[in-house]
Amino acid sequence: MCFLSEKAIPRSLLPQGAWTLEAEDALGTLKAYAFITEREESDVYDIHRLVQLAMMNWLDKQGELGKWTEKVMRRIEEAFPLPEYDSKREWLGYLPHARHALDGQTTVDDVKVDLLFKLALSFTILGQYREAETMWRRELEGRGKLQGPSHPETLRTINNLGNAVQNQGEYEKAEAMYRRALEGWEKALGPDHPDTLTSANNLGTILSERREYEKAETIFRRALEGREKVLGPDHPDTHVNVDNLIKILEKQERHEEAGEIRLRVRKPSPS
Repeated sequence: MCFLSEKAIPRSLLPQGAWTLEAEDALGTLKAYAFITEREESDVYDIHRLVQLAMMNWLDKQGELGKWTEKVMRRIEEAFPLPEYDSKREWLGYLPHARHALDGQTTVDDVKVDLLFKLALSFTILGQYREAETMWRRELEGRGKLQGPSHPETLRTINNLGNAVQNQGEYEKAEAMYRRALEGWEKALGPDHPDTLTSANNLGTILSERREYEKAETIFRRALEGREKVLGPDHPDTHVNVDNLIKILEKQERHEEAGEIRLRVRKPSPS
């Protein structure tokens, strides 16, 4: 508990043995000495900041601070589900504790980097893009050290970081991220890989936001050609690309061309 945020600690975040009789006795002792308090809602606790500091100092003197830091990180990453909008109630209570545990961490390993990914995705779902950007940048630094700049996970993080800064209206930074991801995907997986085409489509979107319509059109056509070839004309990602191309043509007042593409993709297949 001394590694977590001091308010609203859910029992489900404690070690897996938190529901045993031994754990029940331990929690009872902590409550009896007022080291922790249980809220009206069952199995949710608060701990005073001074108690946390005293415990951290004791662990440090015992030479066990590093060991428990790693144990806590593994437990939080294990308990924290992959964030999705529909399961927000499930992971929202873990978010401040994961953030608090990661604050001040300078070493990187797979557990911490995976937890940074979950936090970044959580803040993205919540629309807190500046917080998401901070987590994506920390994840990117970790992935670069652990897996290298050209690893697929590193490239996905670059793309996600581009999305975070785009959502804050920082289009120039977003373009740089998307170009970096696109270049990496092309080298690692080739020009027609779905991840490469997704980066291309993202780049086209940001060029459109910056009113560079001709460049955006070129990118959208390239992505559409690749998606039709790899995913087929009826795939949802292909449809997204078609819509983007139509929009960019209409922004250039090329309505006839946009209409032709719309008719072509909606033309029923022969039975």
